[in-house]
Amino acid sequence: MSTRIQNLLFFINGLIRGFYLGSAERPCKIAPFSEFCGKTRNINIGHSTIVYAKAHFHCDKGSRIIIGSNCEIHAFSRIMTYGGNIEVRNYCSINPYSILYGHGGLRIGSRVRIAAHVVIVPGSHCIKPSAIPIMSLGVIKLPIVIQDNVWIGAGAKVLGGVTIHKGAVIGANAVVTWDIPENAIVAGVPARIIRFRDFAPDELMDKEVR
Repeated sequence: MSTRIQNLLFFINGLIRGFYLGSAERPCKIAPFSEFCGKTRNINIGHSTIVYAKAHFHCDKGSRIIIGSNCEIHAFSRIMTYGGNIEVRNYCSINPYSILYGHGGLRIGSRVRIAAHVVIVPGSHCIKPSAIPIMSLGVIKLPIVIQDNVWIGAGAKVLGGVTIHKGAVIGANAVVTWDIPENAIVAGVPARIIRFRDFAPDELMDKEVR
């Protein structure tokens, strides 16, 4: 299929989807076979954003998904609110097989790169008391904020209650459990500061992120 025909199909499908999404601002491009479930009227797609086939959105009652302009939502990524809100600002990319949950609220700034197989979970299961099955104890809602100009490497996990400050780089397969300082480069399980993109005092180097 030529690029021109593909772009036309994306554009037409975006117009059709606009009838049952909250908004699909022209000229956003939404591929056939992309998936929108639940309260689709609470899903908003910004102008010039591309949603590829098999990208999956699920929005619960009382929740919202807001995707800004000039974003790319790739095939097999999953964006699911689970009772919270998900906001992604402008010029972001969410690559294949990444999972973004909403639970306690997820806010992502502009120009953020989320690589393949990243998992972002703004919540956690309750685990006490131990005599009760974990599945019966409910979920703790823990908001996540990812500021502008962040790169999250392939396979990284971002757990609830953290802020990743602007300019940070999260290494592949890192597990982020603490706030990440501005311009820090982190890696490992749990994530530790390797160095900074700019000058950093020696006492901050190679310490567990807190």
